[in-house]
Amino acid sequence: MCLAPRAALASNPDDSDLFVQADDVHLLFEGQMPANADEAALEANWVERDLADALQRYRSEWGDLPTTQIASGGALEEGDSGERVSALRARLGLSGGTKFDAALAERVRLFRDMHGLSQGEHVDAEMIAALNRGADHYIAILDQNLARARDLPDFLGHRYVFVDIATQHLSMMKDGEVEDTMRVVVGRSQTQTPIMAGLIRHAVLNPYWNVPVDLVRDRYASRVINGGRAYLNRTGFRILSGFGDDAVQLQPSEVDWDAVRSGELDLRLRQEPGVGNGMGSVKFMFPNDLGIFLHDTPSTHLFEDDERLFSAGCVRLERPEALGRWLMEGEMPEAGDDPEQVVPLVAPVPIYITYFTAMPQGDRIEFREDIYGHDAV
Repeated sequence: MCLAPRAALASNPDDSDLFVQADDVHLLFEGQMPANADEAALEANWVERDLADALQRYRSEWGDLPTTQIASGGALEEGDSGERVSALRARLGLSGGTKFDAALAERVRLFRDMHGLSQGEHVDAEMIAALNRGADHYIAILDQNLARARDLPDFLGHRYVFVDIATQHLSMMKDGEVEDTMRVVVGRSQTQTPIMAGLIRHAVLNPYWNVPVDLVRDRYASRVINGGRAYLNRTGFRILSGFGDDAVQLQPSEVDWDAVRSGELDLRLRQEPGVGNGMGSVKFMFPNDLGIFLHDTPSTHLFEDDERLFSAGCVRLERPEALGRWLMEGEMPEAGDDPEQVVPLVAPVPIYITYFTAMPQGDRIEFREDIYGHDAV
């Protein structure tokens, strides 16, 4: 079931935020090395390499400039002059003067590119805020992201799935190249998707949805109290006596719903496969103690939002059928009528669920919103 995850405890280095299931550590960090490869000669993973290069470049180009503060005010552009322009020239390492000339316009363009701002040669409120934070702020962010990259294996695999929580995107990678990508929905701030790595081993067609206990308490108990058996029948929910395989179905009248709603009683609520099921038509499993997996969703409208933080911790897929074909290296099998049909992959595929708030994009560095507050700079 997809539960709101506990704090991730790394199974690899003790000081890492990366959770890895104990059974997967060897295969992810050692077992997928190419045959006869010299581990020491392998190139570091591309995320670590690119972030290390970006940090070095940032320190060299922007790290030693004056920390002159720029006063707030209207936007500045080429042709303007005055004290704020003079402060801007000093902040960007140019000689004195009060004129916004072509040389300053070029420095502004470079600063905007390097800091992931919209392209241009103007100085707006967003750029003034970035200038006034100072280089140390951005160096600290790059340092933290580089540390996250170093938690990953040196060799990520020939084929792997790469999820970035910060941008809510999934990429299907082969030999370092993106073969396909899609939007995803990740956990809310209260139910964060953990940083983790694992091995996708099978798909499940016609899945049940085991509703997280906190959602049963906060959302569904009231709906059952108000709608009764008719609500359960209409939505396909079943009440089970426990969380084990030997659980039996209960009748609504057998449950103290007020105790469920208050949190005094934990209840297992399971939704049958079919239209409207919270898991959609398929889920992709990389077994782990956090209860995290990838899955389809009937709430496809959520993918239209720019920020997609709506789940209880699992990762919802914009195009699950595309991921299924890619993982199976062919067509997904047709689902029959039975629930929970397990379809093994030919070979396990690594998955990395990451959190990068800074990422090089060519000559630019894209600084992203720290949606979970992990950077703390």
